[in-house]
Order: sequence, then C-alpha cells, then structure tokens
Amino acid sequence: MRGYKFDAAADREFTEAIKYYRIRSSRAVRNFVEEFDRCLTYVCTFPEGSTVREKLVQSKSLHRYPYNILYMLHDDIVYIVAVAHHSRHPGYWKDRLRDAPD
Repeated sequence: MRGYKFDAAADREFTEAIKYYRIRSSRAVRNFVEEFDRCLTYVCTFPEGSTVREKLVQSKSLHRYPYNILYMLHDDIVYIVAVAHHSRHPGYWKDRLRDAPD
C-alpha cells in the first residue's frame, strides 16, 4: 500500500468538508470521514484503479457524498490534488498541478 500526501489546498478542502458535516451532526461527520478513509485506502491500495480525469490525474468518487478525491501518483506516494465538491467549477484545481511533485 502506498503512502499519501495532501496538497495544502486539498487539505483545506477536506477540513472544510469536515466542518460542514460536523455542523450537521456528529453522525454525519463520522460517516463522511469513514467514507473518505475507505476511498483513500482503496486509492492507496489500488492507485491505478480509478478513473483518469486529466492527463495523470485520477479521480475516486465518495459514495453517498458529493466529493471526489483527485490524485496523482508520484514514486510511491499518492499525491492528493483536490477534495473536490461536485458543485464546484470543473477543473478549478488544475493550477495546483504546477505545485505537484514531478
């Protein structure tokens, strides 16, 4: 299983999603984090098993939540580019690819 690293902006997006679900209920935030962890474990275990979104960026959808984990593979690391809400403008995260590891 590969390790992972969040882009700083992706980390903020994940934190904001947690804050949103925490306001809704403790159960909602717990379920969101569990689903995110399940998808992240899948991505780290089967990093090439998700949909290719843009060039080298792959996407894994969360079940029951309107988010995708967008990531790239770099050496033995899964680099998380975005935790993208489905209602955001498509491709808003592409500028982050400049900061991604080569």
